[in-house]
Amino acid sequence: MGSGIRALLLASLLCVGLSFSPMGTAPADAGRDDHGAKTRFFQFAISADGSAAYVAVADRHTVVKVRLSDGDVLASRKFRGKVSAIELSRDASLLAVALTGDDRVVLVNPDTLEPVAEAPVGELPRLLEFGVEGTDLCVLATKSEEIDVIDVPSRGTAQIVPLPSRPASMAHYGERVAVCLPETGEIAVFSHPAHELIATVPVSPTPDWICRASSGDSGRPGHAGHQSTYTSRLGAFIPPGSWPGGGMPGPALANYGLLVITSRESDTVSIVDGGSLAVLATASVRKPFIATGGCGAWQRACVLGEHGKRLSVLDTDRASPTFGTVLFTVKLAEPCETLESAADGTCWLVGVSRMRLYAVDPMTPSSEPTKAVRIKRHRHECD
Repeated sequence: MGSGIRALLLASLLCVGLSFSPMGTAPADAGRDDHGAKTRFFQFAISADGSAAYVAVADRHTVVKVRLSDGDVLASRKFRGKVSAIELSRDASLLAVALTGDDRVVLVNPDTLEPVAEAPVGELPRLLEFGVEGTDLCVLATKSEEIDVIDVPSRGTAQIVPLPSRPASMAHYGERVAVCLPETGEIAVFSHPAHELIATVPVSPTPDWICRASSGDSGRPGHAGHQSTYTSRLGAFIPPGSWPGGGMPGPALANYGLLVITSRESDTVSIVDGGSLAVLATASVRKPFIATGGCGAWQRACVLGEHGKRLSVLDTDRASPTFGTVLFTVKLAEPCETLESAADGTCWLVGVSRMRLYAVDPMTPSSEPTKAVRIKRHRHECD
């Protein structure tokens, strides 16, 4: 009986988030795991209405839903496995959570974080991207050299797309998926929804991260200046000879918009045409490692660099005379590890050590974040 009670008490203690502290307190273990190492975040997502953030605390196997106005935790769940990525579906009806260890993706209710389904995926899932129509979920598995495509309605893995080398990141835009392959210095482009390889394009300098800066005719619902639907067209949008073998790789959108590609090797950020992958502009950013487009009504891209200590805001408005340049930089009070754009164009970042979220208005030059929100103490449910 005694051992049973002790086991029950231990299980209860494991479901308490002790690392999250109210503003004004600073316990010795704040922002650190049980072994004293700094707590690490990976991705996070912003709710469709911009009122809440879903934050993955990787080392604590936890996802929390945080109200952005005051840092209150609205829901929290501890998973069996390290949380390596999260992604909110385009219609905000599902939150996908990638877990390493047992290598699976769990689909949860965004309001309660209650699991509703799960599917096995390749080794070390690192990135998640819902398709425009929300019926499929692409899972980038870095050690398996593949992309798993989950059929959302059936909750099962519908397809496995092999890659020529280990991927680092991907961008799902319209009828395409672009994947960074740093080991070979290439971008692999797949069709959607068939997920057939269109081309593997050499990119110089070596790419590390890729994201959408604008999506042209294939807009993301809920973001200003974009259409919620898109129409497939035949046309000569991609210049002949731009792809290996020349010619036109089948049906294409009239406008694939822009992509942002970062390279730590050369300390550069390139803005490229989403159709041809031709470089339109290149900016100098020291040690860039992650970026997000869609900021400031899709007129800005935000790039995190200098080991997470500085945010660079780039102009992605093609009609602007400063297109492709760094408009201003923001010095961060602590290193940040990830960032995301909200529907109103605000760029949000997650601080590593102080358990804070930072907001930056990319349309208003400033040397500091416009807002800081501390994640407060919370309890969470166990998966």
